[in-house]
Amino acid sequence: MPDQMFDVIILGNGITALSAACLFSAESFEVALISCATKASGDEQTDNERSYTIVEPSRNLLNYIGVWQSIEDSKIGNFKKIEVWDSSSEGFLSFDCPVGYEGPMGWVVPESFLKKVLNTC
Repeated sequence: MPDQMFDVIILGNGITALSAACLFSAESFEVALISCATKASGDEQTDNERSYTIVEPSRNLLNYIGVWQSIEDSKIGNFKKIEVWDSSSEGFLSFDCPVGYEGPMGWVVPESFLKKVLNTC
């Protein structure tokens, strides 16, 4: 393999590493992504797969690196209210969208799909 020069070298193939690689690439850096994974990121979804909650700042980053439209077009789930409770008590916390805000509070995206779109940038 010929010698290559990179501005940034990123180790790993998780969501953070892939997002960082896309962000540096969007800023015209030469990026090397090094991973010891035996399967390509974004392979088939499994029954016990992790999902990520994407909120507005993360959506803005994903839009900036050019992958949000693919995520939004996939008709992913979104939420407009959150309730958090503990099974050992009767209390709970409830969060609603601000008055007048029409959009969702966030979106829920399966890890495999998020990796798949991040591998496209």
